[in-house]
Amino acid sequence: MPVLIWCEIRRELLTFKSIIVVAFIVSLSVFIGEFGANVKDALPNGDSSIYTSLFSLFALFGFIFSMMIFSGIVASEIESGTIRLILPYFDRKLIYIARWLAIFSYFIFLIITSIVIVSFLKMQFLIPWGLFGKTACFFAYCSSVVMFVSSSFSKVKTANFIGVLIGIGSLIVYIADRIDGHSFFHFLDYLMPYQYIDNPNGGLILVTLSIIFGLLGWFVLTKKEV
Repeated sequence: MPVLIWCEIRRELLTFKSIIVVAFIVSLSVFIGEFGANVKDALPNGDSSIYTSLFSLFALFGFIFSMMIFSGIVASEIESGTIRLILPYFDRKLIYIARWLAIFSYFIFLIITSIVIVSFLKMQFLIPWGLFGKTACFFAYCSSVVMFVSSSFSKVKTANFIGVLIGIGSLIVYIADRIDGHSFFHFLDYLMPYQYIDNPNGGLILVTLSIIFGLLGWFVLTKKEV
């Protein structure tokens, strides 16, 4: 499995979309590190206010970025027939878990990189455990939804289109629910990640939703004709 995960991460890191996202995150980290508040300007929960700003931007763009980069992660292998070459050596469950871990590891790497950059620029080191944990739960949710979408379609363009549509649509639903408060938007918002960012139990809820979407994606892939 480590070989599968590493190969997937390496492949995705070299894509144009991934390079743009990495450049954006690094630039954002440098900007906040240069002009943000003191790292040790702590909040009541022990986290740092500068990391609160940084991780809020992760949450704002993270779902859309995950859909942009990875929504074709399974669909591309189904469309090209590559998955048929892998199946004799790895079962679908192992392939699914490896792809999920590749997506999740990619964003954890970006989070750690941003912390290191900010700490280096401020010459102060603080691990914001609370923010890190909740952001990790957020990207666990993103990874599961991406895998569900990518496993549901056999064409890369379709998976990418639906993925980006969901990513942008989820943010629109969140904003619309705050403005309008219509029951339809409120219902959809329960399935989206944004309202759980500031929720005290948000991490647990995001993990629960990630398990649900993860199992749905796994079920779809196991039943899919490849």
